[in-house]
Amino acid sequence: MTPWAALLSRVKPIAAKLEALHPPLLVVRVDGETTLVSVWPSAEDLEAHARFPGMPRLTLERRIAEVMDRLAQLYPSPRQSVEVCGQWPGNPPRLEVVAVARRSTRAGAEPAPARQGALA
Repeated sequence: MTPWAALLSRVKPIAAKLEALHPPLLVVRVDGETTLVSVWPSAEDLEAHARFPGMPRLTLERRIAEVMDRLAQLYPSPRQSVEVCGQWPGNPPRLEVVAVARRSTRAGAEPAPARQGALA
């Protein structure tokens, strides 16, 4: 199983963890290199977006799946791993790993280690 397939199989838990953490930015790193930094909307932001006439109703799960599909086309064969992270501004910025999928992973993406006092 590729790291992309492993992450795509865990879209719901990844979205749930991102919703619980509320990071302003979504960061995806391939083999330790940052490949995507995107503003991460909250569920309320997506709901407000859908209220405008003609705008599609998006979900956090669909947004993650679209990001993963796009990056899988650009980086089809990661050598080591793919990490999905939440990032907050600051000096230095706070980067929270949400999910990691390694090339050798067979059963699926590894959950990120839980921080003490944080939701898993």
